Amino acid sequence: MKEKIYNALPYLVLLAGLLNTGYFWYNSNRLTQQRQEIEFNNLTANIKGQIQDRLQSYVDELIASAAFLKSSGDVRQEEWGMFVSALELDTYYPGINGIGLAVPVLKQDSAAFLKQVRAESQPEFNIAGFGKTPQAPDLFVIRFIEPFKRNRRALGFDMGSEPIRRKAMVRARDHDDPALSGKVELVQDQEQLPGFLIYVPVFRDSQNALTPKGEFLGWTFAPFIARNFMGGLRNAELKNYRELFEIELFDKESTDHENLLFSSVEKAESNSDLIFTNTFPVYGNTWTIRLTATEKFRHAYEGNLSLVILIGGIVLSFMIFFLLRSLADTRLKAMLLAEKMTAELRALNADLDKKVAERTEELAAQNEKLNLYTEHLKNSYEDLEVKVKFRNLELEKQLQALKDENARLKAKNG
Repeated sequence: MKEKIYNALPYLVLLAGLLNTGYFWYNSNRLTQQRQEIEFNNLTANIKGQIQDRLQSYVDELIASAAFLKSSGDVRQEEWGMFVSALELDTYYPGINGIGLAVPVLKQDSAAFLKQVRAESQPEFNIAGFGKTPQAPDLFVIRFIEPFKRNRRALGFDMGSEPIRRKAMVRARDHDDPALSGKVELVQDQEQLPGFLIYVPVFRDSQNALTPKGEFLGWTFAPFIARNFMGGLRNAELKNYRELFEIELFDKESTDHENLLFSSVEKAESNSDLIFTNTFPVYGNTWTIRLTATEKFRHAYEGNLSLVILIGGIVLSFMIFFLLRSLADTRLKAMLLAEKMTAELRALNADLDKKVAERTEELAAQNEKLNLYTEHLKNSYEDLEVKVKFRNLELEKQLQALKDENARLKAKNG
């Protein structure tokens, strides 16, 4: 049983090491992912704030334009052009297509309005619209718009003839607040890309303390092509980390393709699982941004800890495994050697016992022979002794006989 435990121990330690490595690697990845999510959520909130701040800067300029109108009284085309030119839109407000003034005109007064404008400074001025609001009693006509060259086609356009624009303009007028339209296509944009407009209502200062608002003069407004708006944002405020994410901007809460205003996503599908969506209000409308993390973002916030834990844990686990396996092999070899030596010693002892037994038998046999020989010698000696005694007795008798014969002879010769 012990041998099985000793043999299985390296594999059990390896399994435990790999399981612990996997556990710590998973937790490290989870912590990294949580950190990425926090950073990306902060990035999303920051981008939302940058969008809102940039929109606010445009609104501030429209409010300044409204103040210029109120302070100047009757503004002409040239004056409007000089005012907008002084703002240096392309330098300080990249992404904006221009700044214009739209005025309300009752349908029954449209002919007189047109005649007046042509007589003043714009003989080619004409009113055009989409005709999608035939029941509307008034027109919302673009009176001025600068820079004129890139907005020429918009001059005289009745923005009230299109429901999305009219809705935002009415909201701005009725609530005396800036209003951002839904998704539209600008009439001056030949590419017909998605866009939007911001409207700021202009009221003449009230001369009556009982009426907080004076006469409604119209709207200062700014048209935007969404691609240019986001391009200006990405090249300025988001320049330092624009490569960390792909961004999509949607009108309203839904992220359906029909609501898409802008997308920096080049591929139709993204493999990233780090996607954040944030919906926020924009001047009476709602926008939604969807950010998708790029590989550069992952590399920036990924770190090497998870990889170090994974590789280090695997290497360490296998090092311990091979060490224990080596010790187990050494122990096994020692045990086999001990068993071999024990067997050899037992064999040697058995051989020695056998030889001792054989030698003992041999010595016993020799001792038996010696005993027999000794007994034989003893018996031979006893026989010899008897014979000697007998011979001595005979010799004594012969000697005595000789003595007697000698005595007799002496006595005879005597």
